[in-house]
Amino acid sequence: MENIEEIKEQKIIETVCPLPMDILKQYFENKENTSFKINYKGGKLDADSLMIYLSNLNLKADFDEATYEDRDALKELVAAYMKTTTALVDIKQLAREALAICCQHRNILSPDPNNDEECADENSQFKYYAILNNADDFIEENKEMVERWCSMLDSSSVFNMSCLNEPLYDKFIDETFEKIDDPDWVGINYVNLFDLDWIGYYIGYPGEEENRNPKYFVNQFNEYRFKGKNMLEYFNKESNTLCVLTQVIDAGGWDETLPEEFKHFPEGYTDVLPKI
Repeated sequence: MENIEEIKEQKIIETVCPLPMDILKQYFENKENTSFKINYKGGKLDADSLMIYLSNLNLKADFDEATYEDRDALKELVAAYMKTTTALVDIKQLAREALAICCQHRNILSPDPNNDEECADENSQFKYYAILNNADDFIEENKEMVERWCSMLDSSSVFNMSCLNEPLYDKFIDETFEKIDDPDWVGINYVNLFDLDWIGYYIGYPGEEENRNPKYFVNQFNEYRFKGKNMLEYFNKESNTLCVLTQVIDAGGWDETLPEEFKHFPEGYTDVLPKI
């Protein structure tokens, strides 16, 4: 007789942080099937401390509706999420908020709630503009931090190129892009954005290229600093069309699927990348 593994029902606990002792005990007794809805303002931890707490405990958690409806609370949490260089936090809503802010800063998406049909994410990108009620004030208050996140996302193509391990590409990178060798230059949670369904909106957006300044990040691109993983573990996601497209080309599948008219550069176009 075939063994059928019992699937336990997921238990969702609404609470504050730090977790009360009785709730913490429940969590350690059944980690796999326990998740949390956290009320931020009801707890004793500020946003910075809360990021460290959530990261250290590896909680499966999100914030409750009251927290997301409190715009000041949301701004504090997103700022802490984007600022920390040590606390990797797996809360998808905060990643969505951060990416929406970066998109607004780079003028990539307009806050149009009626223009949402192309996004597969049921919690689509335009929801975050509504929650933030336009992120201009957040960007103004955190201008350097937001710009650094954008610079990191702008550098996705540089990282993607570096992953090919081709000497000519490595030489091109070395001669072309500014190097940043600072582990604390940008907040660590940017890696969570590559798993969002609409990261391609940011990476693939062709407009206002003059505002983008891609760099080569020595530490972030190479070290196993994301809870024992490297950046490629987060970058190599199905949602990241840049990475997927590169793998298709590398596997020789490009010519098999590309229409003939797209296989040649248009007249007058110069390819600046080295030929391998």
